[in-house]
Amino acid sequence: MVSALTVLCVAICAVQSGTMALQNCTSTSECAEDECCVLSPSRYSTLTCTKLRSLGEQCRPNNAPTSEDVYFTNPGSGPYKLTDVYVSLCDCSPEPTCSRSSVGMQLIITTMTNKTVMILCCKL
Repeated sequence: MVSALTVLCVAICAVQSGTMALQNCTSTSECAEDECCVLSPSRYSTLTCTKLRSLGEQCRPNNAPTSEDVYFTNPGSGPYKLTDVYVSLCDCSPEPTCSRSSVGMQLIITTMTNKTVMILCCKL
């Protein structure tokens, strides 16, 4: 009887820890100094601490952090109160900036649907 109870407790703990693994931050303040909390834009979104963008890396101009309540698609999760969370990418680290006037740092690519997309990079 004791061993069955032990197995049940371990199973419950494993399920609960697996649910929480989908999210390791709800605020940028929970991340390291050189990271921000990022919400992935996919259907099964996750929240993870990610490194700030560096010089020459892809960035999103005007990528302001958001603060809102979010529900995840897995049962029993949320709502999570998000504070200063970025979508898709962190902002540039404090020295480089990301702007549409980053002449010389723009890469023009053509997507599979033949749409031209401008990828801006962090620059000083």
